[in-house]
Amino acid sequence: MELSQSGAEPGAGQGVAAWLAEPSSAGRWSVDPSGTIATFQVKHLWGALTVRGALSGAAGEVTIDPSGGVTGQLTLQSASVNTEDAKRDAHLRSADFFGVADHPGVKLILKSARPKGNGSLACTALITAGAGSTGVDFTAVIEEIGTGRIALTAEISLDRTERCMTWSPMGMASRTVVATVRARFNRS
Repeated sequence: MELSQSGAEPGAGQGVAAWLAEPSSAGRWSVDPSGTIATFQVKHLWGALTVRGALSGAAGEVTIDPSGGVTGQLTLQSASVNTEDAKRDAHLRSADFFGVADHPGVKLILKSARPKGNGSLACTALITAGAGSTGVDFTAVIEEIGTGRIALTAEISLDRTERCMTWSPMGMASRTVVATVRARFNRS
């Protein structure tokens, strides 16, 4: 994969590992809410229909330590859930799913990220949504490394029932949610 290098930082052309190891990459990187969104899809009606939606209102940061280690946190506002259906969105905000009154954010706590090759990172994280949390491993693909900016995309498959989101009359809704997170971080 070729990395976009608009105003590339030192080491960006040498790959993700070299870029992370550059002293200039170390430090805090803040989430850019205007360039960050999570979309999701869930099969419904026993697979005949796909419900798609999005969460926005991103906040958080990533820290790159001097040795190239990466940790961080990304939070999206649970109340922002939008599937283009007001009645369904109200139900998704209820205690059956996101429980926004008690759980205002969907949180991804990045425990580690290490270069995987081909412009990607192997990531380990804890995801909290609604009343449940679980660990997850996923691959984040670097879309852009530029002066003071990095953007990535990750696709994460989750079992919604592990997050206490078990509502599904007659088993109509799949347990599997496929989320795509597109995140942009700016140098803090």
